Amino acid sequence: MTSGRNSEITSPSCSCVNVLGRYSVYEILKVISDHKELQPSRIVDIVSSASEKTIYKRFEELKEIGIISEKTGINELGRPVKLYTLTPLGLQVLQKLEELESLLNQNVQEEPVRWAKEEVDIMVLSKTIYTKNNNQNHG
Repeated sequence: MTSGRNSEITSPSCSCVNVLGRYSVYEILKVISDHKELQPSRIVDIVSSASEKTIYKRFEELKEIGIISEKTGINELGRPVKLYTLTPLGLQVLQKLEELESLLNQNVQEEPVRWAKEEVDIMVLSKTIYTKNNNQNHG
């Protein structure tokens, strides 16, 4: 088992769904998606549900599992800045989270079979993300 700052994410016992289910992650993904690419400080300004420290921690977690990527861009003053974008995997994850949100907003009692199928879909997505991340780290 790994130890230290990143053990929470890289440990086999930690599911990527744990990262995706953390406070403010969904809101961060939606903000990045709405703007295509955005500076971290702008995301912090828009996401009001969490502290700046929490949001920056989420950036690191999301980068580590391949949901967002970081690149260097130029700001309005001509200075280099970090920009975050959703990866193709991040776009798929956001779509699934939006579907899940829609499902949860419906009456779950009326559609128990569909709920079970969606739960399995999320579990499969989590395993896919975890496997892809491990293959990238070890390949």
